[in-house]
Amino acid sequence: DSLYELFREFGKLRYARIVYDQQTGKSRGTAFVCFWSAADAAKCLSAAEKAQEMSGKLGNVPTDKALDQRTKSVLLQETSGAHSSSSQFVLDGRMLSVAKAVDRSTAHTLATEGTESRRAKDKRCAYLLKEGVVFPNTPAAALMAPADLEHHIKEYGVRKNQILKNPNLYMSKTRLTIHNIPRSVEDAMLRSAAMSAVAKFKQEVKDGKRQALSADEMAEGWDKLPRLVQCKIVRSNDRVDAKTGKGRSLGYAFIEFSTHAHALACLRFLNFRNTKQAFSKVNLDDEDEEDGSRVKSAHEISRRSLRVMFAIENAQIVHKRELRTKVAEKNRALKASGVQDDKSKDKKGKDRSKGKNRNFGMAPASSIPASKLPNRSKFTQGNRSKRQ
Repeated sequence: DSLYELFREFGKLRYARIVYDQQTGKSRGTAFVCFWSAADAAKCLSAAEKAQEMSGKLGNVPTDKALDQRTKSVLLQETSGAHSSSSQFVLDGRMLSVAKAVDRSTAHTLATEGTESRRAKDKRCAYLLKEGVVFPNTPAAALMAPADLEHHIKEYGVRKNQILKNPNLYMSKTRLTIHNIPRSVEDAMLRSAAMSAVAKFKQEVKDGKRQALSADEMAEGWDKLPRLVQCKIVRSNDRVDAKTGKGRSLGYAFIEFSTHAHALACLRFLNFRNTKQAFSKVNLDDEDEEDGSRVKSAHEISRRSLRVMFAIENAQIVHKRELRTKVAEKNRALKASGVQDDKSKDKKGKDRSKGKNRNFGMAPASSIPASKLPNRSKFTQGNRSKRQ
């Protein structure tokens, strides 16, 4: 209403609509105002340009050091010389930036270009934090219980704060973390489910049941065959599974694909998937009997559904891991080729192992007869007589 009343001064309006974010339900800070007359719209744009010029001049007045540091602020500074032409575009203490709207196709092109430029500047890939997240007031939110949705949003907030507070953390584009995995699932079963998820994703896209990846997403390895680099279920060091003899599963795992496109397809297929659907070939009857006392959720998405996210990596830890991998590969190559390790050679390339236990060309003491060995008692007696 306040926005409508502000622009009503320039002419009769058709509408004044504020743009809201579909995921968060909050205002995006932009709005559209439509006049019935093109002349009224031109008059409003002309007045807005003059207001911007006036506010810029007022902002550049160095009345104080503290005020001079805030000359680039979008807020209108409270100075005694503020002009009425600039104050008419102030809403809730904030100076509005008014521009002519573009058509839908141009707006879509500009939005796509802006998203691509922001992602190119985002070296830590923080935009992947939102991948697979369900926000309030969305169709997916209706499938979750209010308590589960609140827990889900808190989890997203914790991960976001971790990225913002630590500059060494970044989002991996190929490594995924999967939670709520049944304890009966083994590494081979998880590997099979991850590979089949990519194939099923392609099939659903072909059948028209799912939206395909965008052109930019498909450019990152979609044309290649899917390949898993890592598939590891995290296990306990203290508790042992009586059936397998291994450490008991902690219910989450890490999988890594060779390309970003396949990792994204796996995430979108397995995220919030029922465990029986994800691991259809796995017998989960024993685990269902143990948890039979629990009340099943009436909602389609529950806390026990699979939760798939892009993993958070630490740049320092990853660098150390890469160094260890390179050293291990180098040692394996040297061992396979029969070449001696570089540590056994000095700077000149000579073998230091030859100098160990050497006796300067003399035969070992065990091979010399006892009669030919020098009598040490004579030397010791002579030394004692000299001391005396």
